Amino acid sequence: MPGLHIVPNLLPPEIQTLLLSRLLHRDLSNPAHLTNIHTHYNLSYPDESTSLFTHAPASTTPIATPLDPSIHKPLTVPQLLNKKMRWTTLGGQYDWTAKRYPPSTPPPFPSDIKNLLESIWTSTKAEAAIVNLYSPGDTLSVHRDVAEMSGTGLIVKGTCPEYLSDWPGNRDVKGEFEAWRGWMAGKRVNLNVRQMWD
Repeated sequence: MPGLHIVPNLLPPEIQTLLLSRLLHRDLSNPAHLTNIHTHYNLSYPDESTSLFTHAPASTTPIATPLDPSIHKPLTVPQLLNKKMRWTTLGGQYDWTAKRYPPSTPPPFPSDIKNLLESIWTSTKAEAAIVNLYSPGDTLSVHRDVAEMSGTGLIVKGTCPEYLSDWPGNRDVKGEFEAWRGWMAGKRVNLNVRQMWD
């Protein structure tokens, strides 16, 4: 398959765990990064540098209020994180309707992730990304993505590596996110990074 490169174990487990924490604690909680939720909801963000995972997994307090309450119901953090949150963007915000990146200056791409990626792929600038969150049973519908050359395959249950399965908890240390321990075992996260312009 032209253009396909398979690089097993490109990032060590420690880096994968750190990257996951940056994406889902820091970046998912940053209002500059749009999500699929913004289409139909106003999302209440935690204080700066606070993760959505600081809320209790059984919380019944709404965190997302519908733009049109006659169509959608408010969402709690568990509803949001367990099923409704499907993606968030970093950097350039792709216009899915027009199938292009807007010409305006995008929000900054997280510098630590940018530096990591550009140290591996030195000829590519990390300018835009989508972080996809999948659960078992989810599928990516057939679609035409003119800004991407390849698609994403079937979501297969039980494919989370053991070293990530307790995330955001930690099997060795009880910490701030212990109540959410094991959340990642039922998820798959894809980070798709793009260079928007030459």
